[in-house]
Amino acid sequence: NRFATFRYEDLTSEPKATISAMLDFVELEPEDACFEPEKNSRAVLTPSAYQVRQPIDRRSQEKWRHYERWLGPFTELFDVEGLA
Repeated sequence: NRFATFRYEDLTSEPKATISAMLDFVELEPEDACFEPEKNSRAVLTPSAYQVRQPIDRRSQEKWRHYERWLGPFTELFDVEGLA
């Protein structure tokens, strides 16, 4: 009960439900800011500064497929059919 698994596809398709489940797992109460992280005005000092200012969306769900041919046997560890 120390670990939970959350799918990126679920987070980007159903962010409110997935974020709520994550917060529930770590026993935290949800706040409005949890569901709109792009509105956080805190300074971002990493190369991902632009990304963290974007709303949660599905644009990157299939980007892993660009690397699929190099993943080889590692794809057997994942339910890649469920991601299509």
